[in-house]
Amino acid sequence: MDFWRRWHITLSRFLRDYLYIPLGGSRKGPVRRYVNLFITMLLGGLWHGSDWTFVIWGGYHGVLLCVNHAWARLGVVLPALLARPLTLLAVVLGWVLFRSADFDVARNMLRAMANLGGSGATERAPGRAAWGVVLAFLVITQVAPTTTEFLTRQRRGWVVGLTVGAVFVVALLFLKDTLLGGARTTEFIYFQF
Repeated sequence: MDFWRRWHITLSRFLRDYLYIPLGGSRKGPVRRYVNLFITMLLGGLWHGSDWTFVIWGGYHGVLLCVNHAWARLGVVLPALLARPLTLLAVVLGWVLFRSADFDVARNMLRAMANLGGSGATERAPGRAAWGVVLAFLVITQVAPTTTEFLTRQRRGWVVGLTVGAVFVVALLFLKDTLLGGARTTEFIYFQF
């Protein structure tokens, strides 16, 4: 649930205050709560664009949010080591719909991501070094402290800020060269709105 609360804070507040709460929020029982969550996310998808991929993307996130609330209601708590990658996987799969021009493009991208022969975004498959980097970053994200935790433990000052910024830039450049290897860049998604 944290993902949906923090991803797009301004839009999330708007959807909560002007759609979810007026629909009844969670005040009318659990079934109505799930219906209200689903409708709110469906309309949030429609807010991003009128293509069916956006509408289905919103509905997909609505279903995920309902599952999250149902698990919490049942007392099901996944360990963070499993919950974080599972959330990331679910969100990344949804972003394929968000970014795709139509369902055929989405299907091909999902097939490529699953290595089932679809046409992907890049011409070459990542090598072992790239998968090693992905695995290393996955381990780091699960074991290392978050940025907030790190910065609260450190003295705040320009040296820490400059060091963290430099490490971030180097990591981005390394990822760009290792994972993308000169792949074509695309415009920022919101330039089209």
